[in-house]
Amino acid sequence: MILIVPWLLNFIIAIYLIVVDLSDSTAFTISSGGIA
Repeated sequence: MILIVPWLLNFIIAIYLIVVDLSDSTAFTISSGGIA
């Protein structure tokens, strides 16, 4: 169960990044300090 957690977090983060990028990539880039 513990081994699934990191993968699950990475999956959620990946989906989040995709959704945010599609919705408003400029605002996300500013809020994240230009990382993405």
